[in-house]
Amino acid sequence: MYGFTDSHPLRELVIFLTAFAGSIALARVPAVARGQDAALARFVGYLRRRGLFTVDRVDIEQRRLDFLRIILAVLVTYRTTGNALTALFGGDPQTVALTATAWVLSMLLLVGFATPLVGLILMLLINLILDNLTFTSTLSSVVLAMNLMVIVFAPAGRSLSIDALILRRRDGLGRAWERLYGLFGPLTLDRSAVVKSCLLLVHHHADYEG
Repeated sequence: MYGFTDSHPLRELVIFLTAFAGSIALARVPAVARGQDAALARFVGYLRRRGLFTVDRVDIEQRRLDFLRIILAVLVTYRTTGNALTALFGGDPQTVALTATAWVLSMLLLVGFATPLVGLILMLLINLILDNLTFTSTLSSVVLAMNLMVIVFAPAGRSLSIDALILRRRDGLGRAWERLYGLFGPLTLDRSAVVKSCLLLVHHHADYEG
């Protein structure tokens, strides 16, 4: 009945959130964190020896990620706009609401508002919930969810965005945005290399399974 899923979308979303929360809790165990950090340091060293994902400055990497965020968001906004307009002229209220939600999230991603949080919500919902429940699932929504992993976990958003302007403020709003970004952590060159490597592995697995 639903595309790209073996069961009900809400059930799979709950399973993912449970596994995700468990992974975060496990990573906070000191012994696990030390082992994880050591393994990732060796992995990043391997990438650099092979000349992969070599960037010398964090600010350059940040702009690259945000430029890619904008390109991705333009494509997503184009698709969600078409879906939303189609729903408005013939869809039921649920379809209209879900396609409108997808459009709003894609626009927020495009302008860079609460970027990592919006990216996370869109990554979780676009394929499992929004597209499945409106019967608009395509391979593009799967690829989008994969690519949003970099936007969320690097994370993007600190440049070429509304977030960048808010983060410069020294008032309550600026502090709130700092706390928001603090939840996702700072962009580092090592972190970016690891996340992009994970994206390549996910794409390779998807191609292999296909």
